Amino acid sequence: MVKAFSSDDRAALEQALIQAERQTSAEIAVVVAKASDDYRAIVMSYGLALGSFFALLLWHCQGVTEFPALLSVQLVVPALLSFVPPLRHFCLRFAPARLLRHRAAQRAAAEYLHLEHHLPAQAPVLLLYVSLAERYAHIYTSRAVHEKIPGRELHAVVATLTSAVKSEGLKAALTKAVEHAGEMLKGSFPADGRAHGPAHVVEIKG
Repeated sequence: MVKAFSSDDRAALEQALIQAERQTSAEIAVVVAKASDDYRAIVMSYGLALGSFFALLLWHCQGVTEFPALLSVQLVVPALLSFVPPLRHFCLRFAPARLLRHRAAQRAAAEYLHLEHHLPAQAPVLLLYVSLAERYAHIYTSRAVHEKIPGRELHAVVATLTSAVKSEGLKAALTKAVEHAGEMLKGSFPADGRAHGPAHVVEIKG
């Protein structure tokens, strides 16, 4: 899994976003989530299945035969998977890809709606959402942007991100994607002298 950026990386990304917004009247936002959901149900299901397997193996080998001890083994495994982040993320490798994409898409939509509530109603908005655990990236835009910029150009911004992230790291990939977005937006939404608010860069650590 790609590591999230440090405070220095975040500062550099904020500066890149400020530079991109100087070219356009559109608002650009970046949200990076370590995971789009805690996937508790999936982790607990895997944990109970694995715990039951270990308990059955111990009972079969006569290593442990007492019921309370076997029950403890069965319950400890899902607890470890739930509360140890590396083990929890390991479980996600075996989760259905369709489910992971669906949860990530839901979280991206929620983040966009949250952002939209804090901006003028007709403002052109572009949100770049990245979720690391699911290896998911998506762009959400306001209707104003959607009506003027074709989907293939928006997908090209995501392609810029995904092609750079493995070789150059998350910060560099996000910076390139933000620069690409700024160049794309300025044609349809040139700068109008209006001041933008603080750079909208959010890192979801949960």
